[in-house]
Amino acid sequence: MIFSLEMSRTGWFADTSDESPNGYPWQPCLQLDLHCVSFDTWFATRNECEKWIKDEILGKGLYYE
Repeated sequence: MIFSLEMSRTGWFADTSDESPNGYPWQPCLQLDLHCVSFDTWFATRNECEKWIKDEILGKGLYYE
């Protein structure tokens, strides 16, 4: 991924990595204003990864203690 200070969009997306486990190239990532966080959760397809983001991240509410 190329990093640019002009990036202003934030949010979740599915991306691939050369460091992925064999057969599972897709991982969820979170783009913030000046930082991109990738998570050590892997999927075989982009659709599976995006579904996980929608169901397990975006579909969950904030946990209040």
